[in-house]
Amino acid sequence: MARYEISNEVRPLDRLITGFASSCGYEIQTVFNDLLRFIIHGFSPGAPPISNWKYKRQQNASFMEMTAEWTRIMQKQIGRSGWFDAFGELYMAYCSKPGQQANGQFFTPSHICELMVMCAAGKKETGQRMGDPHAAAEDSCWHTMRTIRETIWSEKTSAGPVA
Repeated sequence: MARYEISNEVRPLDRLITGFASSCGYEIQTVFNDLLRFIIHGFSPGAPPISNWKYKRQQNASFMEMTAEWTRIMQKQIGRSGWFDAFGELYMAYCSKPGQQANGQFFTPSHICELMVMCAAGKKETGQRMGDPHAAAEDSCWHTMRTIRETIWSEKTSAGPVA
């Protein structure tokens, strides 16, 4: 069974996570989840220390390095396309069961989310329903919000949609 292929853009962060997990004897999923906790905590000023944090000072430096790499990736990719989901890619690669990956049951690709929004966009009837891919809900939500913003902008101005 093929593993989810991580894009070249995310591969440097993948190498840091997998290398750290391997060198310290942790499961990759554990390190990934702890990286998310580490980053969320960093964006939570005044929060108490993370409970059950098992890492030592030198290992914390590795989490800082992973955070810095994630920041570089996001800065570069958002500059290119306005949205990028590095954690979504890593989640699909690390946390999905191989059987689910083989059946495509763990995510809805970004271009499908965009297509779903385009199918529903522009219709003014009430009571419409929109499928929500759930696992990639942030992607679906982003495309929906972008479409709504562009629709509102083009209705209010003659300048057209926001780039």
